[in-house]
Amino acid sequence: MTVERASRHFSGGAILVGALLACAACAPGGSSKRAFISDVHAETELLAADRAFARDTSARGIEGWVDAFTEDGVLLPAGEPIARGKAAIREVMESLLADPTNRLEWDPDRASVSASGDLGYTLGHTTIAKVGPSGQPIVLAKLKYVTVWKRQADGHWKVAATAGTADP
Repeated sequence: MTVERASRHFSGGAILVGALLACAACAPGGSSKRAFISDVHAETELLAADRAFARDTSARGIEGWVDAFTEDGVLLPAGEPIARGKAAIREVMESLLADPTNRLEWDPDRASVSASGDLGYTLGHTTIAKVGPSGQPIVLAKLKYVTVWKRQADGHWKVAATAGTADP
């Protein structure tokens, strides 16, 4: 993906992820009981997982990005088909992350974890930039994002789905 397409690429899909979260927040049987609760320890852990994802992507590029996803993970790029699975996610992101002058950086603002502790989400802000001739980054897009996380059998969090939209 070219940097020029990056902001368009990450825009959209948030409605679909939002619907996923809304469904997850409904307890089985249609009860109005909340499935997401405030658990400061779990939320802190999930925020740390998201920040580690950002650091790993910055350090390892496409490998750091792809490794963070579940095998059946989903990327919701705007204007293009949903990328399902690591191979498809790699294909969508490789050109952006392979160029050493491109920067994809993000930081989560908020996290929430399900009462069962196996599903959560993070919300935050992303910057897509390109290093200019003077060595200073030129910001191409600012986005807000939502990432849905699944806790794995080993206790680690992996990305189940992510999407972003323009952040004016």
